[in-house]
Amino acid sequence: MEKFKILIIDDIEQNIFALTTVLEKNLNFKIKGISSAIEALSYIDQQAVDLILCDVQMPNMDGFEFVSIIRLRKKTANIPVMFVSAHHKEDAFFQRARELGTIDYIVKPIDEEKLLHRLNTYYTFALREHEKIKELDTLNNKLSLNKLFSESLEKKVKERTRELDSILTLSPDGFVLENVDNNIIYINPALLNMTGFTEEKFIGKSTAIFSDAMASLYNSDFMKETNIIRNEDCEYTIYLSRPKLRIINCKQIIMYGLTGEKEGQVLYFRDITHEKEVDKMKSDFLSTAAHELRTPLASIYGFSELLMNRDYDKKTSSEIFETIHRQSQNLKKLLDELLDLSRIEARAGKDFYMHNHSLEKLIKQSCDEVEGAFKGRKVDIQSTGLWPIISCDIDKIRQVFNNLLSNSFKYSPENENVLLQTSEREQNGIRHFGISIIDKGIGMTPQQLSRIGERFYRADDSGVTPGTGLGVSLVKEIVSIHDGDVDFVSDIGAGMLVTVWLPIVSS
Repeated sequence: MEKFKILIIDDIEQNIFALTTVLEKNLNFKIKGISSAIEALSYIDQQAVDLILCDVQMPNMDGFEFVSIIRLRKKTANIPVMFVSAHHKEDAFFQRARELGTIDYIVKPIDEEKLLHRLNTYYTFALREHEKIKELDTLNNKLSLNKLFSESLEKKVKERTRELDSILTLSPDGFVLENVDNNIIYINPALLNMTGFTEEKFIGKSTAIFSDAMASLYNSDFMKETNIIRNEDCEYTIYLSRPKLRIINCKQIIMYGLTGEKEGQVLYFRDITHEKEVDKMKSDFLSTAAHELRTPLASIYGFSELLMNRDYDKKTSSEIFETIHRQSQNLKKLLDELLDLSRIEARAGKDFYMHNHSLEKLIKQSCDEVEGAFKGRKVDIQSTGLWPIISCDIDKIRQVFNNLLSNSFKYSPENENVLLQTSEREQNGIRHFGISIIDKGIGMTPQQLSRIGERFYRADDSGVTPGTGLGVSLVKEIVSIHDGDVDFVSDIGAGMLVTVWLPIVSS
């Protein structure tokens, strides 16, 4: 606390001097004397004081009027005042002083000891009040800081809650939250979509009701136990038969508070149906690939072993060498197509060299190459108009048509030619040019046609017609990367119609 400040107001300078001398001699206070009440009003507007010793009888403005004025001003209303006056015999003076809220009335001539005692007493009281105010200010500051911290914390909690709510709402995985009383308090949209449930059915209800509802969806072919939701951390797999077949990975996690007591539980549901299907496809693919690779390898191994262990005449040896060579070619073709498929899928066409090419020239080159492999047979081309320019990787598109034309010749009677026709269509505002390859081969049943393009699938699995079962898969992948489509139309014994649609750059 700064040095205690006392203002003395008296119209007689000698009184101010005498009183100042006494106070400065005995008290460590800061004393200021002013001989005019009007001047004192101006002073206390500019300077803070802790106590005023004021005479009553003064010209122009007496002590009562002075105190009345300072009580009306907000800045000075609470300054304590002691009256010092020779007028003490009239009760009206004391009564007026009390009404104005003065703290004391000291009569002249002044008893120095009594005055000093009263000032010391008031100073002690003022110190205590100052400490209380200081403590109160400190407390208010702490409360203000606590309030700010609480508001900031509340704001962060609300923001975090909104973020979590958005995450749970947008999550493709299902979430169910239950409170400490095992009642459901939240179900996110993904879980409702998985199960076909409605939120109103479970919010506020017990987890047991939810467990029973889930049990009604289980696929009994895979699940014998239905009461699988437990009051513990665990993980398990469930199989749903409704609303559609799904395989769901489930986790249950207990939530604990800061004191270690349980506050609720989270149930997490992740649809792994697609992952399981992909895993099965990979397993089937590896199994089939191993089988397809084993066939030519077994032939090569068997015939080479015969040559090593026996002596054959020149004709027989030549036939065995031809078989080994043919099976080696089959093995090479199978590996090449497997690598092509793998590379195309991994790179998604990023290593395709796309340039504008004449489709007519490209088609005629493919026809010449395939006709050379099937001596005496032709591709009859029937074009309905101008051939377009297309943007393509010329080697990959030539591979598409070489593959399709070869298949048409292989599965057609030996004396039959293959027909190639052209057409145009518009799809999604883009003009496409169609190249249709038509043969009179064995054709396919609707069931066989639905599986066309599956890796290693062959409608004719007799082994009479050579092939890897990968060609059509490769065709569909390449055409797809060129933003095109492949259509297949067939019936058993009626041949096959394959149409490749490619976007037109210009006519």
